[in-house]
Amino acid sequence: MNVTLGVKLSDKSFLHRARQMWKLPAFLVAFPAVGLALMIALVWDVVELPVRHSIVLYLSSLAVLVISYAWVLLTVRCPSCGARVLWLAVKTKTPGEWFNWVVDLESCPICGSDGSGPQVGQGPDG
Repeated sequence: MNVTLGVKLSDKSFLHRARQMWKLPAFLVAFPAVGLALMIALVWDVVELPVRHSIVLYLSSLAVLVISYAWVLLTVRCPSCGARVLWLAVKTKTPGEWFNWVVDLESCPICGSDGSGPQVGQGPDG
């Protein structure tokens, strides 16, 4: 099995079987991008570029941060019942626990699905 985010996933991983694991690395790329944008804004302030450029960059960075955070929380879902698994992890676990808890899941904590079932709103015929 490939190593993702420094975590070795087994074939028993709920996120792996539910095809949701790709969303975590995509999300984690957004945070460094926002940090880089903020650093660029600070450099622009040092070289005295117009304030409006810095404000636009700060606001754009904040928008990317909020949208990416909401996106990942709302879209990492159980394919069977639609439960927002990552939202549940962040809401109920401590900051030091939620990531490992959600990566180590073997089934949906709401419906018990292993993640390989039909997508929400689809019948057995797809």
